[in-house]
Amino acid sequence: MEETLTKRKVSITLEKRDTNNNIEYTATYENGLDVKFSYTRFLGNGMFGRGRVSICGLSMDTIAMFTSFWSEDTELAKKKTVKVSAGYEANGYEEAKMGTIIEGSIVSAIPTMPPDIWLNCEVVNSYETKFQTFSFSMKGKYTLEKTVENIAQFLKLEPEIRLDKTDTNYRNRELKNISFIGDKFALVNKIEEMFTIKKDDKNGGIIAYIEDNKLVIDYSNLELNQYNRDGTPTLIDKAHGMVGVPEPMWAGQAVKITTLLNPAIKTGDVIQLKSDLIPSLNGYYYVFTISYEGQFRGTNWYSSFVCKRLR
Repeated sequence: MEETLTKRKVSITLEKRDTNNNIEYTATYENGLDVKFSYTRFLGNGMFGRGRVSICGLSMDTIAMFTSFWSEDTELAKKKTVKVSAGYEANGYEEAKMGTIIEGSIVSAIPTMPPDIWLNCEVVNSYETKFQTFSFSMKGKYTLEKTVENIAQFLKLEPEIRLDKTDTNYRNRELKNISFIGDKFALVNKIEEMFTIKKDDKNGGIIAYIEDNKLVIDYSNLELNQYNRDGTPTLIDKAHGMVGVPEPMWAGQAVKITTLLNPAIKTGDVIQLKSDLIPSLNGYYYVFTISYEGQFRGTNWYSSFVCKRLR
């Protein structure tokens, strides 16, 4: 029996902070507003995620409060943010529960003309932090796990290491006396530079990136026999939300899959594809890109995944 979905769900949180970074205003709306969103996640680029959120039904006072424009040449002191969570009320469909679609700084919020006033927001993840420089240092010898733990704590993130637990190339390597000056994006990139083995690296190195408040460490190139993470790959088929037919790319070495909105699958995840119509595409894939397109009271409510076949 196919698993079933019930009605859509969406939650919007708007927040405004003062010049001292104290919360000046916050409000959460659940299923009470019409919301449109489009957002694309790229593997390893979560820290620079960019998307668009349009909201209809806000009060005129709230619209006036959040209407704004940021750039490198304008004042960034008062931070305004938006978080969109969406999904379905599910029945036996674990992957379809609510999850974060987009969260970040509002760099542009421009209202449309009446009668139906939409606040069109351009949202960039942590836009303001690229203007902030700090210093970070660790004295002594540190493994990858300890380094990631310390940096994640410093950046107020949750550490997540996705490497094979039996891999000693990265996990047992130690570096001494780490020091850094720059922004948080550069600090995350430095993890790759410090711990990737430059020569004869069969795994293709590691990648470090920020996604959904996590500092993620993973292989930059996976092979199926190196995939040994906890849990099992997410199954995608008709019974689990797949819409239409998977589209082959790169001579079958990659595939584009469209499903009902599924925020549970993230970049870097491994999925198992099962298609009755094109069984030659069936197998295990590594998720590189995810695009979300949705309108709460409209037609679109989809996720699209571009995935590379695991060797």
